[in-house]
Amino acid sequence: MGSKEALYKIAEKLTAISKTIKFSITPLNAAAEQKKFFTSKYRYNPQFEYKKFTLPAQIIDDLNRVEEEIHNAGFPPAIETACLETISFLKNLYFSSISVGQQEFTHNVSKLHNWEHKTEGDYSEFLSLKIDHDSESWDAEMIQREFISHIQSKGLHSWSVRINTIRKNVIFVSPPKKLLSIGSSITRSRKDVKRLALHEIDTHVYRNEQKGKILGQLRIFTKRPDNHLLEEGLAVFNEFSSQMTTSRAQKVYALRLLAAQHAHLPFAELFDLLKSHDLSALTAYITVVRLKRGLGDTSLPGGYIKDSAYLVGYEMVKANPSLMENLFVGSPDFIEQLRLL
Repeated sequence: MGSKEALYKIAEKLTAISKTIKFSITPLNAAAEQKKFFTSKYRYNPQFEYKKFTLPAQIIDDLNRVEEEIHNAGFPPAIETACLETISFLKNLYFSSISVGQQEFTHNVSKLHNWEHKTEGDYSEFLSLKIDHDSESWDAEMIQREFISHIQSKGLHSWSVRINTIRKNVIFVSPPKKLLSIGSSITRSRKDVKRLALHEIDTHVYRNEQKGKILGQLRIFTKRPDNHLLEEGLAVFNEFSSQMTTSRAQKVYALRLLAAQHAHLPFAELFDLLKSHDLSALTAYITVVRLKRGLGDTSLPGGYIKDSAYLVGYEMVKANPSLMENLFVGSPDFIEQLRLL
């Protein structure tokens, strides 16, 4: 049977390789294309431009060599599967990166998030919800202060919260930088800020801290196709189980699922579909941009189709409540097999 020492050596190699794969799908001309879209009265399909990375083909050769080591190591099945899925994820990330802005991008990136974009449950009622507003609207600076206070109360002192003037309309967690980023144009109700603290900090930030503490260098093996699905599913599960969800969040999750299911539509047509659900033009536009990221010509089918993860992942986590502890670290099967090495 393969040893834990051999697993750590493989993890070290894969971690080093992963750091050489640069991936960015933030459009460089986002503001200009948004202006063109609204000026056209919603008929224009944005033509996005991206930062290009030159990635050496040697990366694939290096991954193939590590893959051969894994096959020869004699690891337990769940460990070997985790290793091979990590290899596959990194290869797909490489091909996705070099095809950003090209027609092949959709095919390549779909392998990073290869789940079915459908749910057992019917969330159509979420689409008819009104996005809730209370009398107090919090801007990015107010949200930042709340998040900093929340992070400090949890003892997560190595994390920082910053306002992002480039990605102005999103909130996201960057684990390598231990950074929680808030788009400078974002405003939210007080209730939704409390929900976001649960989603971003009590789930994403906490989960990444746990992976570091429990897995250490082996956390590279959480870079697998189902990781994002579990990550967002767990965050949404926590919202519902804590009764912290909002009508805004429910509607946004349903819209993102709907967008993923209609990714074959050109940008302008997909915008029309979303806007028909009593949605502001800006919110519909942002939702379609999230999906069509990575494409140069957004009239083409596909894009970065991963936003179905919120509700698809929620159903996965809801069906496996006994796995909650291991879900906060990574793959349950991997954790159990790791204890036996």
